Amino acid sequence: DRYAIRVGYAFLPLSDADRIMRQWIDERQSDPMYCYRRLIRGVIPADPTIQSTDLGNDVFISSRQGIRHLKYIVRHRHKWGDTSALASDTDIQKAYFSYLRHMIPYIGASFPGDGRSEQIYISRKKSERMVRFIIDELNEGYRFGGRLSLPPGEQEKMRRELADLLQHPTLLQHISANAGVTGFTPERYRQLLRALSCPH
Repeated sequence: DRYAIRVGYAFLPLSDADRIMRQWIDERQSDPMYCYRRLIRGVIPADPTIQSTDLGNDVFISSRQGIRHLKYIVRHRHKWGDTSALASDTDIQKAYFSYLRHMIPYIGASFPGDGRSEQIYISRKKSERMVRFIIDELNEGYRFGGRLSLPPGEQEKMRRELADLLQHPTLLQHISANAGVTGFTPERYRQLLRALSCPH
């Protein structure tokens, strides 16, 4: 984002713009902040930090905040007059489930550090908070669902997909492999999943 802002807003003389931008790129070649590992698509990414959306440095906080914003929009948009420029109900639903989905790979996760530390792990406490939050949202039908005009069965289909992801064998393998450093065990995870009433 910082690089994009610099490139997008810095004044560059047209005659020298290409050379200056190449110089900026060269200056940052060895800076870990600007390096990205390859995204390997899968049901549950092996490294949860490599996803198609930037989640900041705390996926739980950013996802909860994003969901809070969506709920605010749904509760207040009727007061805003012409809402044709706002996101559609389908867009809001997709964004909502995307926030929940992006948290799942972080449950019980351990992944390469950011240059300051060799390995980062998600603690048992944080994993439990994420699982409880996701399950509460799924069990409640995401609370504002009744205020959205959605195709029949669409909401339930997406809830089922998330419930299936929560029980995916790959996620359980990651939790098991990292249990020694995270303190979050597959047994504890299964206990928490018992609260899931969403059909699957």
